[in-house]
Amino acid sequence: MALTFGQSGWARTKIRELVAKAPTRDVYQLAAQIAQSTGDVAEALTDLERAEDLGSTERVSLATVRIELAQIIAVAQQLAQQTSGAERDRAVQRAMAWGERWRAVDPGNPQIDRALGDLLLAVGDEAGAWRQLSTVIEREPWSGTGYMTVAETFERRGKVADSLPYWQQAIVIDQTNPTPRLRKAQALIALGRTDEGERLLHDITSQKWHDVWSGVVYQAQELERRPK
Repeated sequence: MALTFGQSGWARTKIRELVAKAPTRDVYQLAAQIAQSTGDVAEALTDLERAEDLGSTERVSLATVRIELAQIIAVAQQLAQQTSGAERDRAVQRAMAWGERWRAVDPGNPQIDRALGDLLLAVGDEAGAWRQLSTVIEREPWSGTGYMTVAETFERRGKVADSLPYWQQAIVIDQTNPTPRLRKAQALIALGRTDEGERLLHDITSQKWHDVWSGVVYQAQELERRPK
């Protein structure tokens, strides 16, 4: 309520008083929300970490674990992007440590590698990002999922050309799923390689796919019908 009416200073004072009196998981989560709303990313990260530590003995769903740890890594990424030198390195290391804790309770989840890969790319550590993302492929080398994860990560960072080999490998591995074809076609068109993209779209729309992929086929048809 206080934040809604622009009383962020009052809200921060009150939540700090509450933290001092009753430092519970819920209180720290609220403190993190208030800190973020006022632009204090460093304080928000610390509050989220304390909330997670206090809740470590509670029984929560895996979905909750995923949401909370993804949030910690995302806030750590924000902090890393706002800082430099040793402070940035510390923010990255905090995120990596939480990634390992997440992996301990949720092994094999590519969301972890995607989040950490995004973080490392955001701070310019392309070699580290590749090492992180390559683990997705190494775990399931004969699945297209790992290659799609890497391709999507590169695209989110604006590295569309770098995503192309991974979309292609996903196409080769998973012949029954038109999604990698569509995504590669979209990437090619975005890069100005329209003819190559059009050929991939035709490859999708000229074949019969399982009904589960009808939405992907529809998107390809709509792209083919777009004004040229």
